[in-house]
Amino acid sequence: MAVNLFLQKIRSSFPFVFLTLFDGEGVTTKEEGEWGNNLQNYEPQRAVWLALHSHIIDNMLFARQQSKELAGHSYALFKFQMVITVAHEICHMLTNFLTGADRPHTPPGLKVAGYGNRMTGESGRWWEVQMFGGLVEFYENQRDPLGARQAGVPYLMTNDNPKSPARQLSINYVLDFVDGSTLFIPSSGILKRALDDETGSSWFKQRNFRTTPEGHLQSSSYIISPAG
Repeated sequence: MAVNLFLQKIRSSFPFVFLTLFDGEGVTTKEEGEWGNNLQNYEPQRAVWLALHSHIIDNMLFARQQSKELAGHSYALFKFQMVITVAHEICHMLTNFLTGADRPHTPPGLKVAGYGNRMTGESGRWWEVQMFGGLVEFYENQRDPLGARQAGVPYLMTNDNPKSPARQLSINYVLDFVDGSTLFIPSSGILKRALDDETGSSWFKQRNFRTTPEGHLQSSSYIISPAG
C-alpha cells in the first residue's frame, strides 16, 4: 500500500531538518527528486526538506532548562505544538510522494475553511481536523512568567475555522498526549474531557507570537507548504 511504503521510507530516511527564520512554525520544500510512477524510487532526503522556526526550538530548549516553578508545563506544550507541526508537514510530504516529479497540489476536496482555494486544498490542516476534531492554535498567556519565550495556551476551534469560537485544551490532555498515553482521534467523550470546562467559548483575534533575539514579538501562524 502506498501510504505504508511512504511511512517506511520516512522512518528509515527522514528528510533533513533546518532551523531558520520564517513566518510560521514549519514548512516543507520540495527538491528535484525524480521518481515518477515508481514509488520505490522515492528518497525522502533528496525529495524534500523540512524547516522549523529556530526561535520556537530555542524557546523550547530554554523552557526545558528552567525550573518547574518558572516554566510549569511549557516544555510539554512546546512538544505538543511541534508534534502537530511536524505531522502537518508530513502530510505535505505524502502529497509530494504521491504526485511524483510534478509540483504537488493538495486535492481541492481536502479543504478547511480559511485555507486553500478553489484549485487546491490544505492537507496539513485537513489532517488536524480529522485527528483532533478541529484546528489547534496557541495564544498568548499574559501572566506566563516566561513572557515572550512561553509556549502559549492551546485552543481548539471545533468548527474548523481559524476565526471561530475556541475552547481551551486541558493541560492534562496535552500531558497525556505527549506521554503517548491518550488516543489521537478524540471521540466525543475524549474531546469533552480534553476541553477545559471552565474556559467556555471565546472569540480570539490575537495570533500566537514568538520572540526575536531583540526581544520583539512577531506573529506566528501555519503557512501553506510550497510542497502542498
